[in-house]
Amino acid sequence: MALVGPSGSVERLSGSDRYATAVTVSRSRWPDGASAALASGANFPDALSLGPSTRGYEPLLLTGPTRLPDPTRRELQRLRPSGVTIAGGTSVVGTSIEREIRDLPDLP
Repeated sequence: MALVGPSGSVERLSGSDRYATAVTVSRSRWPDGASAALASGANFPDALSLGPSTRGYEPLLLTGPTRLPDPTRRELQRLRPSGVTIAGGTSVVGTSIEREIRDLPDLP
C-alpha cells in the first residue's frame, strides 16, 4: 500500500515559521507569473477554506492582519503574480495589505 503517490515517497518542506514555510512550499512548486492566494497566518479557517479553491494551481501564502511578513513580501516579488486572491474580511486581513501589495515594486 503506497502512503503518498505511487512511490510512497514523502518530501518535507519547512521554514522558520508558518509564513516562511508557506514560501518554501511556493518556491518548490510555482514559477514566477503564477497568480497567488493570500490568507491570515493567525486565523487558520480562512487558509483552510482557500486552499482547495486554488486547486493546486497557485501558491497559498500567509499574511499578518495589517502588514505583509517579509518572507511573503519577497515571495510576491519573486512570483510577480498576475493576480492575488485574499481570503477573509478586512477585520482579519486589513486593507493595508491590499495597499502593500499594490505598492510592491516590479509587480505587473
